Order: sequence, then structure tokens, then C-alpha cells
Amino acid sequence: MPSGDSQRCRAATGVSDQMELLPPASINGSLESGLHQPGAITRCGPRQRGGTMKRFEDRISIQAPAGRVFDYVADFTRHGEWGGHDLEVTKSSEGPVAVGSTFSTTAKQFGTQREQSTITELTPGKMFAWDSTGALGRAHHWFSLSEDGGSTSLTKGAEIVDPTFLAKMTSWKLSRDIPKGLHSDLANIKARVEASGA
Repeated sequence: MPSGDSQRCRAATGVSDQMELLPPASINGSLESGLHQPGAITRCGPRQRGGTMKRFEDRISIQAPAGRVFDYVADFTRHGEWGGHDLEVTKSSEGPVAVGSTFSTTAKQFGTQREQSTITELTPGKMFAWDSTGALGRAHHWFSLSEDGGSTSLTKGAEIVDPTFLAKMTSWKLSRDIPKGLHSDLANIKARVEASGA
């Protein structure tokens, strides 16, 4: 593993030996893989320890400026365009969107899932983060961005910081489903931003 990737993974997770290189097959149909290939996604996340996996992170390269990518992913009301499961988002607080703004979400996965989300960080062009509370407990989600020569490295992460009994009992399933969801979300975001300019 390249040392630079180890350092990035350590910065994201606190552990340097948790880098997994994923092929961009779901994006371009190729089985070729490589961190610096267009469409390649890198996952930094904890290996299974004690039956639980609580922090996950994926990254993808998008051929668009960071400002445009940020404007798209930071628009909470548009998360249903790429989030899957018939996600619906409604702003539940007054005033302009800022740290502390709240949203109600509904998704259809194993029945109807309802969550309340609160924006926790909003740094234009660099970071967008929020906490969601629902059946699995409180989960922290984030997007981080960096621009290089007109393209943007977009990272999406999730961490269950206050799991319910249900989350603990289904940790084996979450450790499989959450990374798949991150991978799919990033691929959908990339396709939409590059195709339409979001």
C-alpha cells in the first residue's frame, strides 16, 4: 500500500492498516482497479472487531470543481436523487440552511424508516456533515472534498456513534450494507454531477 494512502486512512480512521482499494466496476464496467484511476473508490474503515463495525468511509474522483460538487451534496433536499430507497427529505427548521438546521427523512427499506437529521458542519467547498437519529440510534454522516486540477476528490463517511440494541444485534448486517450504500451513493453522485452539472 502506498504510504500516502496509509496516511490518509490514518487521518480518517486513526488506524493506518485499514485501506481497501475497490475496483470501479460498478461505474465503468471494468475490473481494472487503482487508486488514481478515474472512478476508483477507496474505502477506509474499521475491520470487524468484536462483532461490530461502526465507522466507514469511501472516496471517489469526480470531474467537476469542488464548489459545484459541494453545492450538490450539501443540498439536503436533493439527497433523495442519489440516496436510494425512495428517500424523501423535508426541511423541518425555519430560516436559511446552517449548522443546526434540521430535516425529516423517510425511506423505504425493511418497511418505512423515519429519521431526524441535524446539520453539524457546513464549510463551503470542503465539508458537510450531519447527525441522524432513528431506529439504529444516532449516526454521524459526512462529506469532505478536496480539489486538484479541476477534479474533486469526494469522501463520504458514516459512523454509528450511539447505537441502539437493534443496531448492535444487526451489526453483522450493517457492516455489509453500509459500505455498499456508500459505494452506491458516490457512484450515483458522480454520474449526476458529471452528466448534468447538478
